[in-house]
Amino acid sequence: ECRAALAVVNQAAGNIGEARRHLDSVLKYLEKTPGLGGSEHPLRILLSCYLVLVQAGDRRKTRMLLAAHEMLEKISAQITDPRLRDAFLARAPEARQIAKEMAVLEI
Repeated sequence: ECRAALAVVNQAAGNIGEARRHLDSVLKYLEKTPGLGGSEHPLRILLSCYLVLVQAGDRRKTRMLLAAHEMLEKISAQITDPRLRDAFLARAPEARQIAKEMAVLEI
C-alpha cells in the first residue's frame, strides 16, 4: 500500500523515474499475490497503479483497470444486503472511480 502511494506522490511531484520504481515494485508484488491478501485497501492499491500507468502512457493500464474492476466485483459480491452493496458502490471513492474509468474503457 505504501509503495502504491509513493508512486502516486512521486508522479504528482514530477519524479516519474521514482514513481515508476515504486510502481514496478508493486507490480512485482501483484504478480506473486494477485488477490492482495492481507491488504487493507486493495482497491486503492489497484486504482493507484492504474492511474500512474495512465499518466505514464503505459500499455499495462488496461490490464490494471480490469484487475481493479474484478476486485471491486469480488468485494461488492460479499455484501449480501443489496442496499448496503449499492451504497458501497455509490459512495466509496475507489469504487466510483473504477466504475467511471470502466465506462470509458476502450478495449
